[in-house]
Formats: sequence, structure tokens, C-alpha cells
Amino acid sequence: MTELNLGATALLATKMYIPPLQATMVRRARLLQLLELGQQRRLTLVAAGAGFGKTTLLSEWAAAQQPVAWVALDTGDNDVGRFLAYCIAAWQTLDPRLGSTTLALLRSPQPPATETLLTVLVNELVAAQPPAMTLILDDYSAITAPAVHAATAWLLDHLPPALRFIIATRADPPLPLGRWRARGQLAEIRADDLRFTPDETATFLVEMMGLPLAAGDVVALEARTEGWIAGLHLAALSAQGRDDLAGFVAAFTGSHRYVLDYLAEEVLGRLDSATEQFLLHTSILNRLCGPLCAAVLAAPETLAGRDAQAMLESLERAHLFVVPLDDERHWYRYHHLFADLLRYRLTQRDPAIVPLLHQRASAWHATNGLIDAAIQHSLSAGDVPGAVTLIAAHARDSLMQGEALTVRGWLSHLPPALIAESAHLAVIAAWAQLLTVQMPGIVEHLRHAEEQVGTLPDVEQQRVRGEIATIRAFIPRFEGDIRRSITLSEQALTIIAPDDLVLRGIIAGNLTVVGRLVGDVAAASRAAADAVAINQQSGNTFAALLAISDLAQLQVIQGQLQRATATFRQGLQLAVERGWRNVPALGLIHVGLGEVLYEWNDLDTATYHINEGIAIAFQSGYLDIATDGYLVLARLKQARGDHAGATEVLRQAEKTAQRNNVARFIAQVAAHQARLALIRGDLATANRWASSHNLHEQEEFDLEQAFVALTLARLHIAANHADRALRLTARLIEDVQASGNVGALIKLALVQALAYAAQHRGSNARQQVITALNLAEGPGYLRVFIDAGPEVATLLRQLPAAEAPAYAQEVLAAMLEASNATAKAAQSLVEPLSERELEVLRLLAAGLSNAAIAERLVITVGTVKRHLNNLNGKLATRSRTEAIAKAREIGLLR
Repeated sequence: MTELNLGATALLATKMYIPPLQATMVRRARLLQLLELGQQRRLTLVAAGAGFGKTTLLSEWAAAQQPVAWVALDTGDNDVGRFLAYCIAAWQTLDPRLGSTTLALLRSPQPPATETLLTVLVNELVAAQPPAMTLILDDYSAITAPAVHAATAWLLDHLPPALRFIIATRADPPLPLGRWRARGQLAEIRADDLRFTPDETATFLVEMMGLPLAAGDVVALEARTEGWIAGLHLAALSAQGRDDLAGFVAAFTGSHRYVLDYLAEEVLGRLDSATEQFLLHTSILNRLCGPLCAAVLAAPETLAGRDAQAMLESLERAHLFVVPLDDERHWYRYHHLFADLLRYRLTQRDPAIVPLLHQRASAWHATNGLIDAAIQHSLSAGDVPGAVTLIAAHARDSLMQGEALTVRGWLSHLPPALIAESAHLAVIAAWAQLLTVQMPGIVEHLRHAEEQVGTLPDVEQQRVRGEIATIRAFIPRFEGDIRRSITLSEQALTIIAPDDLVLRGIIAGNLTVVGRLVGDVAAASRAAADAVAINQQSGNTFAALLAISDLAQLQVIQGQLQRATATFRQGLQLAVERGWRNVPALGLIHVGLGEVLYEWNDLDTATYHINEGIAIAFQSGYLDIATDGYLVLARLKQARGDHAGATEVLRQAEKTAQRNNVARFIAQVAAHQARLALIRGDLATANRWASSHNLHEQEEFDLEQAFVALTLARLHIAANHADRALRLTARLIEDVQASGNVGALIKLALVQALAYAAQHRGSNARQQVITALNLAEGPGYLRVFIDAGPEVATLLRQLPAAEAPAYAQEVLAAMLEASNATAKAAQSLVEPLSERELEVLRLLAAGLSNAAIAERLVITVGTVKRHLNNLNGKLATRSRTEAIAKAREIGLLR
């Protein structure tokens, strides 16, 4: 079987083959020119009814063009994830770099929301800067799902200009064609364009089909078929071998519907019985190959000694509407119009056999691992028990491959009462809803599963009870009851079988998340270590990478920086071994490692990892990772004395946090902006921040607000309210000590030292500095002292020799070196770029022309040129190429 294996999800490679040119094809230069002109537009729509030669025309055009990718759509592509997977796989036939991160997300157990996937994909395509290429979506009329239409429209609105679409369809799709038409972004080829002209009709009938027709007969057939290619093809087949061609042409009349009925009778009526039965019985199949056809027929003797593969090849040679789907002539399909006719004729002649044929097709597909097709054929056969058996056996694997929507589609064809009466179906329905975060109804499904689990064999009972317990453990987490989620997770581990590594890995991941949420770092660390070990043991390396990232982050919290670095690098090595370049967990690892390296004052290496993490975050659509990366990058800019650069990075962080719309990230960015204002002595801006967030009188903060609290404490000290700073930090330090967050403890100690110093309580200030030094020495914290400001250096120098830890001199040396480097860097700063100038710069780097940038930003070309002039002035460059290079050099572009 020809398959393209993408991780856990198998895609049919035949759907991405460009159909080969047919021997009877008429070259259509005028239409090829229209298609070529359409390359100047975002979309070319080829829309006409069945049999107008859309696919043939596009295959002719594609054969002469490079590069072109192809997807033959069918009803199975109404799942957004599957639709995107086929589009990406087609693009990857031209450039393997395209869409790798999105594919990784699609095959994850719980893929992100469609909007996130589309954002990831577009960012990935923009970053790759691919050459001009065209993706042809054939048979788009098979798509009926609004979600897929919405995804297509979104892609067409946001893809880089180098990537163009051609859509072939029987009917206009529900896309914003009017808007694209008004903007000059749509080219159209319609039925009137596709109809054969008299000259093309003559070429086809006389030269290609070999009919000795007089000129008048050609004109008559062309007029009566109105240039409808399928009708002409059927007419030519009926006319072959006739003596009175003129009489045949004269009798050939009627509308398309009756023409089709007439010609189908004539074509099918002249076939031998074995060939006709082959055509009728295999018409239920969307794709055909010899073994599948033989299985459906289940009676080889009816083929009169010819096997099914030979029959397919003979049908192709006879031009009986059989289209090869690969170069090896292994897979075929019937022309859609011909298949419709065959199916109609089959239901009229022998309706009773149709369910049996579908059952045979289902069995063959199931045996060959094509489960979705197997289930669809079972459902078409009305074989609900057969479909239930397949769903129960395979749905869990599909769920773990990220196909929860597909599974929900299968279940939607089953009566709700049937699902409620099956423990397996009920728990599968609960999984499908949990993985798509559709919480209403999950509890009811679990109740039904519990009621029915006793009917299962003992070994199956334990598995299903473990699944029920696992799903129940997640529900309180989504409801905000974290403690309850912890309790249920621990209970689930007593129910799950010891050798059920999949469920144990899922529970370990949940315990990691909830442990971190309640500040129980030790418990979260144990859970993360368990998740790493379990997932590696089970071979689930993708989940193992996520667990490695979680474990390293927890080690950072505990001040185990050396161990965390080793764990981060373990994750990087695993990603290299697996060929993962843009998976979200890798972005987390880069940002986490960059933050540790920053703390060790290795600014260059830290900058590399932070930029890598931010790039991956945008490519994968995980904006929370990008926000965290920007916050570290702002500190890196500030560490080099680049105040303007730090300000601009924080603006980007603010914009990203607002897009992500998570209050915690928005608050973190605002606090970092206030901290930067304090460093510059801008007390007014910092006060506005505190006032706007109603923080001046607040003295109670939870662990997630630690940086906000520390920034407010620094503001209190700067405003001569050291007593407020001490009260605030004293209340927070107890929770931080309980959580074991070493980095936060050091920062709190240093803020308290500064507060005591402001009150002229030197002994207390020195004691807090010593506390910070003792905590910092083992892990090697440096930047926490440098970033605390020159006042900390003064306190370090004031430490009595007998009291000062040896580490104090190493910290002082690092602070002196940083001070000198900052002063040097400040001399070469440039004027910061505006947000619009940064947008123009990024689009320039993506390869867009001035006109394309103007279209994207809805501004004039003259305005684009003005921005380019400003960029060259601020960056001290002379051209767009130099501006892009300089921007990359100073970190404005990733």
C-alpha cells in the first residue's frame, strides 16, 4: 500500500500525485495562458460542473510548471487537522522544511486550537521564505465543513505572496470570493471557459478518438453537448464501431441529464457482463486497487480469468473513465461523474447487494490499517455493530494521534443510547471531549462507562476503570479546583494497572502541572521525573521532551542550575536525534536554558538560545513561550546598556501578551516595564504602573505575582517607603521558602537589604546580603546581584572581611565587568524603531516587495518607501539588504 507516514498519522500519498497526462488529451493553450496569468493573483478558482475537464486541464498545466503541489480532496478531508496535514504534506513534496512544526502539533495528543495551528503554519511559511509555488486543491466541492472553509479563507488571507492556490470545484465554495475579486486577488476559470471550442472538439473527436466524422457532424456534436467534455467523451465511446456516424450524431440530442443517461446506457450496454459487474460493484469505492477490488467482488470467476488489477489496466486503456492515482498504476479512481452513474445504476438494479459490498470493503480496509475508511464503509453498510467494533478497537490510538475530532465524527453517527450502553464507547466519548476541551457531558459519559464496566472481561475492566479515574482527575483542574485534581490523580494511580504506561504518563503530566500551580515544587519535580522515565520507557519520545522541559524548569526553581542545564541539553539532544526543530517544547527548552545562561552572565550564548526559543514559539503559535522569551531578551538588552532595545523588546512582549490574552503574562510585562523605568530613575512611570493596577496599598501577593511584588517593593524604596517594602517582602518570603524557589529567595533577600540600607540599618542589610550570597554560591547566581543595582555593590564592599563569604569577591568582579561593558555598549546605540517600522522591516526580511507590503499593511507604496528611508537612517544603512543585515546583527530580527 502506498502511504506517506507522518509520525503517528498516515496520509495517502496517492492523494498528492499529480494525475498523469492522458493520451487523448487536447492541448488547451488559451486556458493554460489564463492559468499563467492567474499566478499574479492569490487564488485561481476553476469552477464548473462535473465532466468539464478541470482536473485534466490542471494536470496539463502542472506538468509544464515548477514547482506545483497537488491534493485530491475527498469527504474524509472535512476534518481541519487532516485537511491541513494534507496541504502541508503536499508543500513538503516541494520543500521538506515547510510546516514541520504544525505537523508535530497536529499529531500531538491534544493539538492546539485551529486558529493557533493556522498562525503557526503561516509564521512557519513566512520564516522559511519559500520560492514561488502553487498548491492545487482538486475536488474542493467534497469539502462541506464550515471549519475547513474558514481555515482555507484564513490561509488565503495570510499566506506569504510566494504561495498561491488553485481550487478546482464543481460549485462555488463558501469563501469570500467577492472580497478577493474586488481586491484583484482572484482569477476565475468558469464553465464557459472550459467548454471545448469547435476546433478543440474536432481535435478531440477526430484526432484523439479516431472518429472519421465530417466537419458538420463535429459542429453538431459540439453544439448539442455545448462543449461539455464528458458528454463528448461518452459520445465518442458510443460512436466507435458504428457504420452510420451521421445518423448517430443526428439522433444525439437532449439536455445534459438526458445525454448522460443515454450515453451511459450505450456505453454500459456494449460491455461484457463481467466488465459491467466489475464497474458496478466497485463503484462504491473512492479509490481502487487490484486487491481491494478483488476483496469487494469476492468472486474472481466472474472476471473471466482476468484478475482485478488487469481489469483496472484494461479499463484505463479503454478510456472508461478510470484515472490512475500514481505512477505505478497501482491505485485508481473512477471519474466522479461516471462513479455517480455507476452507483445510481447499482442501486436501481441490485440494492440488496450494496450493504454486502460495503462490508467487504470495510473488512479489507481494516485489515490494511485504513481504519477511517473501514469505519465509513461499515456505516454506509448500515453495519452499526461492525462500526462499533472498529471504533472500540482503534479510537484510542486515533485519539493519541491527535484525531479527536475524527473520533467525535465517528461517534456522531451512532445512537446516543448505544454509546451509553457500551463502557468502551462511553469512555472513548469522554476522552474525545476532554482532548477537545468540550467539558459539558463528560461526567455523564463517565457515569455511563461506570454503569457498564462490569459487563467487560476482567482485564478490560481494569483498563477502563483506569481511564475513568484518569479523566476524572483532569476535570477539577479545568474547573479551578487544583487540590481536588491532585487528590484524584493520586487515587487514579492506585487504580491504573502498573504496566499501563500510557495512563501513568498522562497522570504524571497532570501532577506536574497541578503541583507547580500550588507551589509544591518537590511534588511537581517528582511527577516530572516520573513523566520523563515513563514516557521514555513507553517510547513516547514526543511526550518525553515535554516532560524534560517541565523537569528542568522545576530544577531551576529549586536553584539546581547545573542539573537544570544538563536536563535542558538532554532535551536538545533528544530533539536532534528525532529531527524536531520547531516543536513547542523545544522553544521552552531554549528559553529556559537561555535564562540560566543569562543568570551565569553568559550573555552571548543566552541571546542565541532566547532568540531560538522566541522564533520557535512564533512558528508553533505558543505565544506564552514568546512572551517569556521577550522578558529575558529585554534583560539581555538592558544588561548590554541598550535601553532603547530593551524598551522595544518589552513593547513586543506587551503586544504578544495581549494577543495571548492571559492576565498573568500581561501583568508580568507591565511589571518589567515598570522595573525598567525604575532603573532609569523614571519614578513617575513606575508610579503610574502601580496606580493603574491598584498596587500601592497591596501587601498580599501569591507566588505567581512574585516579580510584581519585587518591583513594587523597589518602587516603595525609591519613594522613601522602605517600611512598606519590608512588610511586603516579609509576607511573601514565607510562601517562597515553602515553595523552595531559590532565585526568588535571593531576590527577596537583596530587596530587603536595600530597604534596610535605606533605613540606615546596616547590620540588617549586611545580613540579608550574606544570606543572598550563601544561597547563590552553589548554583552560581550572578546576574541577580548585577541587576539589583550599584547599591548592592556598595553593600558588598562594606561587608567585614571576617563575615564576607568568598563568593562576594566573584560577584563584585562580575558587577565591575558588567558595568564597564554597559558603558561601552551605550555609546553605540541607535534611535529605536517604531512599531510600524519594525513591521515593515520584518516583511522586508520575508522577501515582500514594496507593493506587497503596502497591500499587507493597508498603506500606500509611498508610505512604505518613507518607512524604508527612516529604517536606513536609524540603522545607518543605505539599502534594504543592508538594513535587514544590520537588524539581524543587533537582534531586531530573529
